[in-house]
Amino acid sequence: MTPEIWLPAAGVQQRMWLADRLEPGAGRYVVPLAWQVDAEISVPRLEKALAKLVERHEILRTSFRERDGRLYQVVGRPWLPAVEEVGGDRSRWLRTAASRPFDVTTNRLLRVSLAHRRVLLLCVHHLIWDAASIPLFFRELDTHYAGRQAPAVVQFEEFVRAQRAMADEAEGLDYWTDFLAGAPAYPAVPPPLRTGPPGAVPVRVPDDLFDRLAAMSGVRHISWFMVLAAGLAALLHRWTGQDDVTIGVPVANRDDFPETLGPCLNTVVVRSRITAATTVRQLLDGIRDQVLDSLEYQGTPFEAVVGALNPPRRPGWVPYADVTLAATTAFRDDLRLGDARLVPYALDHDDAGYAGKFGLTATFEEIDGRLRGVLMYRGDRFTTAEVRRMAGWLGRFTHSFDTALDLAVKTLDLLDVAELAEIHRFEAGPPAPAAASVPACQRPSTSGAPTSRTPSPSAH
Repeated sequence: MTPEIWLPAAGVQQRMWLADRLEPGAGRYVVPLAWQVDAEISVPRLEKALAKLVERHEILRTSFRERDGRLYQVVGRPWLPAVEEVGGDRSRWLRTAASRPFDVTTNRLLRVSLAHRRVLLLCVHHLIWDAASIPLFFRELDTHYAGRQAPAVVQFEEFVRAQRAMADEAEGLDYWTDFLAGAPAYPAVPPPLRTGPPGAVPVRVPDDLFDRLAAMSGVRHISWFMVLAAGLAALLHRWTGQDDVTIGVPVANRDDFPETLGPCLNTVVVRSRITAATTVRQLLDGIRDQVLDSLEYQGTPFEAVVGALNPPRRPGWVPYADVTLAATTAFRDDLRLGDARLVPYALDHDDAGYAGKFGLTATFEEIDGRLRGVLMYRGDRFTTAEVRRMAGWLGRFTHSFDTALDLAVKTLDLLDVAELAEIHRFEAGPPAPAAASVPACQRPSTSGAPTSRTPSPSAH
């Protein structure tokens, strides 16, 4: 029998594990992924290939346990994944499968299902996975499916060891603690009157955004990510009334671990400070400079930075990163499994637990020169109506930023026609009721002279 191997957990794993414990069963870190397949998949071959992956990659047979107040990754024996074959209502099955939580004290944090042999669903816990793991996983899965040999593996524990060394480097920690000194740890948002489920609202970004950026890039060197970060910062300034806001940005620390499965992740923070006179141009320039400066220190573990700053903790909130911006480029790899081509199958975010990992998450993906965006939110932080309004504001910023460079951020016209009409109705007050009688002062007296409602002295 292979003995268990206890290894220290990565900082990002500690944060996710704690969040899971605070909200058991919420499914915040269940990652559901689905693909349509255009050819039949052999279930026995798929199960054999999955078993080979689990055997080779320790992270796919890792559980998480606490000992002496510390979280450990516990590498267990290889196990044999079984592919669940289902029929019936596909959408209902996908929602049910995606919302089923994992027991992280077991080493089986991966589930694979096949619906009608045409939709492949992979559910995995974020503790053992990140977005960059997807092409690595399927590339090797296809190799084993075809019976070929795969190259040697660099285990996730090597990444954890490197990250712990980065946490001890004073230069990076000093940079981030100085940068965030005095920043508010959380956005000033009052809770909704009634808590609802988490959800998601699409953000409409102009199709010609890249062409407009290209026209100004020679002067400003602004990327589409910087525009989105500036737009989200402008939204937060206007929504919260705070002149100082922070946004968390997940980054992949894979320079030395390009072929390693696991959450090789870190979080960096974008901070935006404005005055009444700050223009959109100055906001964009400030975001650009921050993003470029942070690249040098993006390896400093976010958890070490938070520990050094030691802000007050709030259950369910992430200091300095409760509003998060995640921007990715669609994988160019042609994912295949034998003769089958895998085409991404869109999942419905509504009421999904994973939509509420942070208070507000703006997620954008670049696909063939166009951006697809969504705002995901926690129902104990925002209402659906509020997030719809936010999505409109963010979308309008991306439509108008290049023509509003010299306008003050605080005076940007982000409201739509309906919102303006609502404000005008509020300012005007309720309409006066219809007159039911003529005021007494206007009634004719029997003598023909008007009467007065002013009491005479003798009346007192």
